[in-house]
Amino acid sequence: MDHWICEYWRADEARWVMVDANLSLDAPPGDRRDFDPLDVPSDRFLVAGRAWRQCRAGAADPDRFGLPDETGLGYIGSQLVRDLAALNKRELLCWDTWALGHTAFTGLTGDDLALLDRVATATLADNAGFAGLRALYRTEERLRVPSVIHSLDMAAGARPLDGVELPAAVAD
Repeated sequence: MDHWICEYWRADEARWVMVDANLSLDAPPGDRRDFDPLDVPSDRFLVAGRAWRQCRAGAADPDRFGLPDETGLGYIGSQLVRDLAALNKRELLCWDTWALGHTAFTGLTGDDLALLDRVATATLADNAGFAGLRALYRTEERLRVPSVIHSLDMAAGARPLDGVELPAAVAD
């Protein structure tokens, strides 16, 4: 099932820390969680880049990733595009899509797959790879957040909205 977490930089330890705000600090009875939700170990949360790589290598079934009515490589690809944007300070809502993150749902070309392979590698790189991640986002139009996106109107039962204009501070 799809799920989102946050990360923050812990300067005193010189590392990024994953935080799961949906998990209670105190595990309910019967919960066998063995980690702190304010410091989620990297092997306890499968980020989109690792899910993509596992599926592309045949080590995982793409249809096991996503939401009940939307699964597969297209879905994982859309999340890769979202992760790349977030790492470039373009944090949109989970029901917003744009560019390759939107068209991934209708089918991926060989060129799309190769680009998403690069995105997976970039999003999984350590801090030394950050400049490359930024360059990939800046130079590849199919990944950047445009001024107009696709979204879902959650108040109207997830009705698709095309042509949602973003404030200038959000779009690239």
